[in-house]
Amino acid sequence: MAPMWRRLLALLMVFGLVAAACGSDGDGGEVSGGYKIGLVTDTGKVDDKSFNQSAWEGAQAGAGNFSWCDC
Repeated sequence: MAPMWRRLLALLMVFGLVAAACGSDGDGGEVSGGYKIGLVTDTGKVDDKSFNQSAWEGAQAGAGNFSWCDC
């Protein structure tokens, strides 16, 4: 006999598949234009002379290099 947690896991997986199959086949609506870049930082700001600053500078450089970005 299978352990109880395996049965529970199997039941949850079946439930997840059934729930995913119940989604709609809608067209998704209008696409509003280009892509947008988002940046999440920690407690430091974008001028902390560390990881946040290099990520910010990379995001700005990427926004300038791609014409498909609406930044």
